[in-house]
Amino acid sequence: MQNLNIPRLTFLLIILLAAILLNNTNYQLYGDGSEYFQMIISLKNHLSPDLRLEDKLEYIANFPGCGIPLNAYFTALSDRGGGGFCWHFWAYPLICTPVYIILKFLHLNPVMTFTITNMLLILLLFWWILFNNKAMSEKTRLFLAGITLFSPLWFYYPWTHPEVFTFVLLYIGLLEYYNKRKYSAVFLTAVSSLQNPAAAVVPFFMMLYEIYLLIKDYSIKRLKEFALLTILSTTVFIPYIFYYYYFGKFSLIGEYSTNLHTISFAKIASLFTDLNFGLAIYVPVLCVLVLYRIFKRDKYAILAAITVFLFAVIDAAQLNWNPGIMLIHRYSYWMIPVLIFGCFDYFQKISLKSKFVILLLTIITITPWLFYSSTVSAKHSTKFQPLAQIALNTFPQLYNPQEEVFIERCTGNEFAINKQPESCSYNNGRKILKTIFYDAENKKYLYINSAPASLSEIKIKIRHKNYIYYIGINGITKEKRRKNK
Repeated sequence: MQNLNIPRLTFLLIILLAAILLNNTNYQLYGDGSEYFQMIISLKNHLSPDLRLEDKLEYIANFPGCGIPLNAYFTALSDRGGGGFCWHFWAYPLICTPVYIILKFLHLNPVMTFTITNMLLILLLFWWILFNNKAMSEKTRLFLAGITLFSPLWFYYPWTHPEVFTFVLLYIGLLEYYNKRKYSAVFLTAVSSLQNPAAAVVPFFMMLYEIYLLIKDYSIKRLKEFALLTILSTTVFIPYIFYYYYFGKFSLIGEYSTNLHTISFAKIASLFTDLNFGLAIYVPVLCVLVLYRIFKRDKYAILAAITVFLFAVIDAAQLNWNPGIMLIHRYSYWMIPVLIFGCFDYFQKISLKSKFVILLLTIITITPWLFYSSTVSAKHSTKFQPLAQIALNTFPQLYNPQEEVFIERCTGNEFAINKQPESCSYNNGRKILKTIFYDAENKKYLYINSAPASLSEIKIKIRHKNYIYYIGINGITKEKRRKNK
């Protein structure tokens, strides 16, 4: 009966689930999917990310059958010639290209390319957990597969973006590291950072530890190992070398879409706690476990916490803080494998009963979100999620999200950077419960928690510092406060 092979049966059931999901997916381009699609075509035609005329014509030819918008080509021209290069890097499109070629040959919807590639990556992850993870017992491997199965992993499988790419390669790389296969660990985590630079923190820490070992116990053998690991880790620099060669800048995204001055504690904290997309909202059990293991001085948990914090700091430089997302924030999504890594040792040590309780709590907390994710549209990032709505309707003074998040979800529109309206209000159909407005004098947005009798009430009078603000149906006026004699 033991030869029934439960891991193999589990994997077959996951394959069946993947097939069902693929059959019920609404295939469309999300976010920057149009840009990634163009790179796939270029790579298929001439093994280069250079977008040439023939690629643009094929891109347009795909439009009638698969709903690709005829928008801008998202390309930047290089002084070194060529038709133009996309702003995002081409590693993810490269692995999507074989699927695109097969779909074109079979005359199937080419937009399926992303979803099928993502699903194949997810299946690869489960195969690795169950069959290529000998450092863990079979029960722990099955438990880990369960924790991963009931997680936000599935939120981004239909997404035409590299979120799954980063999630899976980072997760497998950490599994390899735990299994003491350092070469593949460093290489896979380095590759995971090609589309999302913050992930480079992981191979960086791995190499720091190797430097420590080399100093502590120097030998020719260890020096050779370190040299090979260093070569593998330099994979993280490929995008920077590529863009510097063509544009004289290390990153087009970094040059024009980030600003170190925008990093703030509130922004960093929102990746973990925001009621719309925070990490703790979607994996509360995992977050509690990591905190518990930190309290117990578990070195894996401490390292995981430092790593995700650095992820958040790096990502907080992004100017667009409310981009298209699928429930959990993109920048929080690939923190999950790191948090799971922080519990690897703990999962090995706990009893079967403890594993069952943790898995049950995980299923209970994620299941509502898994069902809810099947109902949301691509535009849901401009709407408040259920928990945020509850907070705004009951205790608006306790929920003060980032200005961009509040404005775009309150108005139902995504605005260009620095083009947000100066004010907007959240109401429940009867009362204004929260208002945000731009204080030009102090050059920042301010929140006001107010609940007048009805929407038709003309003005709300607010005193703030040396000014009086009048929030009315026709906008905001400000006058300087008179000093009492």
